[in-house]
Amino acid sequence: MADIKIVFKSWSEFVTQAVSGKCSLSNSQRTSRDTGNARFFGTETFEEAIELARVGWPEGAKKVKAKLDILRSAIPAKRMVKEVEMSRVGPGIIDMGRYKQGHPAPWVTWAEREEESVEAVDGKIITIAFNITASGGVSTDTMFRKGATIAALTDLLERSGKRVELILIDTSKGRYDSMTIQSTIKRPEDPLDIDRITFSIGHSATLRRLGFSIYEQQDNAARNGWTSAGNYGNCMDVNIPGAINIHSSDLRYFSDEASQLAWLKRNLADNGVEWDDENKLN
Repeated sequence: MADIKIVFKSWSEFVTQAVSGKCSLSNSQRTSRDTGNARFFGTETFEEAIELARVGWPEGAKKVKAKLDILRSAIPAKRMVKEVEMSRVGPGIIDMGRYKQGHPAPWVTWAEREEESVEAVDGKIITIAFNITASGGVSTDTMFRKGATIAALTDLLERSGKRVELILIDTSKGRYDSMTIQSTIKRPEDPLDIDRITFSIGHSATLRRLGFSIYEQQDNAARNGWTSAGNYGNCMDVNIPGAINIHSSDLRYFSDEASQLAWLKRNLADNGVEWDDENKLN
């Protein structure tokens, strides 16, 4: 049995290969180029998927951001501190020196602002290995909910002072061979780009158009070992040592809000991040 593994250093490398990699098949033979059936692919065309891969997915990002607005309130990553300010009027304390000099802002006042707490920043690097592979019967909505949960985990860990490396995994186990695509989506030092991350791990087109496109680029001998017409193999899990490994979806992953929340809380706690017990999310 041959095991094929392709590693990309970045999301842009992964997308470029999906678009420009050489393939001996005609577009009519490539499932990734099918038109229509957006309920399966997430987009009507391959070109639409590539556009979203390059510029981000505003619709999906909007949903993730709305969820994060609620979830962030449960993580006390920042504290409120008072900072001295000078004002033209009170209430406050008059600074007589400024007042006598005719200064336009003679009043001492205080303003609150958020400041990163010392305890919240530890510089720990956490690797999340996210397997986007899903059975054909897994809906685009289920794939989005799974990706949104991981985007939320990444955001909350970084809000709590951790640095997160996010790795995308795409696997296929066939009759004789297996195929694994691995791509770094976010390095520890990179900011979290919600629009791009939401597409890369939450949109079904990442697997069913971009991933399939790379599968199709393999030579005939390799391709025949794990695929047949219209069939791109079965889900397969791989684990990266020391990482939070998110397994493939076989009709059962993150099916409801309660299971997502429980999973989030458990993985945050495993990395030293606790919910605010007073928060309504408990």
